Amino acid sequence: MKTNETPTTKQDGKYPTWFCDCVVLAGDHPDAPVVAAGGPDGSKLSKIRAKLVAYNAAHAACYLGFLLSVPLPDKQQANEDAGFGVHYTRK
Repeated sequence: MKTNETPTTKQDGKYPTWFCDCVVLAGDHPDAPVVAAGGPDGSKLSKIRAKLVAYNAAHAACYLGFLLSVPLPDKQQANEDAGFGVHYTRK
């Protein structure tokens, strides 16, 4: 993955939110297994996508964390059959 990519900044009114693709490792050494990875090469490393996020707002607590995106099948019947449940969305 490229380490010189420019992070994305989204202006939510006057409070900036900063996003950057990242890699989440299961351990504290560079050879640890990859749990999640973002960016164009992330799909080669893991099915779970990851982004580092920094949010700064005057009306709420600021935070630094990461977002994980887990891919869901279109029909999700396999998830329900395996006992993992189904993701519902509002229309």
